Amino acid sequence: MPTSSRPFERQRQGLSTYLIAWVDGIPIGRGEILWQGCAAPEVSQRYPQCPELNGVEVWPAERRPQGIGTAIIGVAEACAHVRGYHQIGLGVTDDNPRAAALYQRLGYHDAGCRCVDRYHYLDDYGRRHYIADLARFLIKQLQVQGLDLGIATDRFYRVSSTYPIRLVGSRAAMGPDVGPLLADHWGQTI
Repeated sequence: MPTSSRPFERQRQGLSTYLIAWVDGIPIGRGEILWQGCAAPEVSQRYPQCPELNGVEVWPAERRPQGIGTAIIGVAEACAHVRGYHQIGLGVTDDNPRAAALYQRLGYHDAGCRCVDRYHYLDDYGRRHYIADLARFLIKQLQVQGLDLGIATDRFYRVSSTYPIRLVGSRAAMGPDVGPLLADHWGQTI
């Protein structure tokens, strides 16, 4: 799974929080909360105060039906709620109906906003590939009810007994010690 240094630079600057799901010490999923929202002008103009959950991915593919993506999304929603946001959004391409079905099942709805998701990646030979995908932007209104964070320890959040999610980001990106704040919101013990 190719990655770039851009997410790590954004988190160093406090612009994002990177989420990583682990099983037996092996990363099996990820997502990134972009606190400044979606970069596509079609979205940012309509939803200027809406953080974007970006790059949600679970691998290998056979792990996808195991709730890992749901766990990553749940932690992202909790982080956004704790930081005072009332909604969170994400983009989904037309050629990804499985992800769209998951997002809708989790309470996301079509915001009536289409955008072009532009990104690039480096292949195994170091060649840069530029991608432009047509996507729909989905929004979810955040509420404390229905967000079950589970047990929080240090900066690992166990949404289920199986998948701890690690928040990776600067203190500025996460706000004041997120662990106690999240625990206070749900009455959990750290």
